[in-house]
Amino acid sequence: MQHIVDRLNRDFELWVEMANHLPDEAFALELPLPSNSIGDQFWCLVGARESYIRAIEEGEWQGFTCSLSRDDIASREGIVRALCDSASSFYELASYTEWDDPRTELLLDLLEHEAQHMGQLIRFCYALELGFPMSWKRRWSLE
Repeated sequence: MQHIVDRLNRDFELWVEMANHLPDEAFALELPLPSNSIGDQFWCLVGARESYIRAIEEGEWQGFTCSLSRDDIASREGIVRALCDSASSFYELASYTEWDDPRTELLLDLLEHEAQHMGQLIRFCYALELGFPMSWKRRWSLE
């Protein structure tokens, strides 16, 4: 189980690096096809992370909520704060959680969700020519 927790902790750091890499105007950008904005991607990422943390605490899904407002997703500051706060909450939770089967399933769902959004943001960054932080280049062999 610790391997999964460690993988999530690494991914949480990658997300902060990506948010800090993107120019401020990038959070409002969308792809020229049915899409949401990069800020909306972070909204979903943070909301799911916060929601899975609550679910793991309770041992079952409690519903989706997100602490980020519409104003928060338009700028780096609010996004980075929420990424860091949710990572801290997860670190604390992981330090005392008994990983029974329902909680393990929720943990795997969280890992899957984080990875899925990484793939989406990679596509956004390629399409919008935003580049990648070095950590993402190394992790995903990006050019």
